[in-house]
Amino acid sequence: MANQLKQLLQVNQDADRLWSTDKSGGYVASYNEGGWGTPNLVLGESALLFVAVRKATEEEVLEANGTNLFYNSASLNTAENTCEFIFAADGWHRVTLMQLDVSTNDSTLVKTGTTIPNGAYYYYSGALYLRTSGAGVLIEEEDYIDLIENEDIVQDYAENIFFPKLAVKLNSIYQEYKDARNSGNQDDAAYQFRRFEELRFDLESAYNLFWTGLTAQSHDLVESLTKKYSV
Repeated sequence: MANQLKQLLQVNQDADRLWSTDKSGGYVASYNEGGWGTPNLVLGESALLFVAVRKATEEEVLEANGTNLFYNSASLNTAENTCEFIFAADGWHRVTLMQLDVSTNDSTLVKTGTTIPNGAYYYYSGALYLRTSGAGVLIEEEDYIDLIENEDIVQDYAENIFFPKLAVKLNSIYQEYKDARNSGNQDDAAYQFRRFEELRFDLESAYNLFWTGLTAQSHDLVESLTKKYSV
């Protein structure tokens, strides 16, 4: 079975810091067949690319607002590597965690000596490269967005999208519901719970719209919610 990367996203209360953690774990036949280690890829022979992309409006061009290229040949397969991003919290964000082959002898061979296929991205000497016919092309950091937008990408990766300020607002409404319920104010508790359910449903709708390709509708919904809740 091939690697199946798992990514955990965490955001702080102010929604201006994000942590992405590789939670793939080590291979265990009975419950984690997609983890790192034989018969799958070994973490110490792979690099990890973290890319966070933000879009605040439908018209705004996608930009990678945070990237990190990580490689440690001594990494255990059970290691949980984390990348921190500091960012503007409005709009939606997409965070990608990607596996890269590692070349340590030249720019065309992976560590085990297997030739990197054309069209594959890989890590070499602290940088990111794209394998083309007969050569490797250096990829600058500002072009990482092209990598995650590539529909023909051959790397293993995990992606998540989220809406930081709206997620914080959802949590705030839930706390208001709990406070009203605990104080015995049933009318206010019922009102706050309706608000919580309404926003939760809208966020799920925005998420589903995005992943089914209806990104314009997803943008419109997120922007309308941002205005509605003044976040």
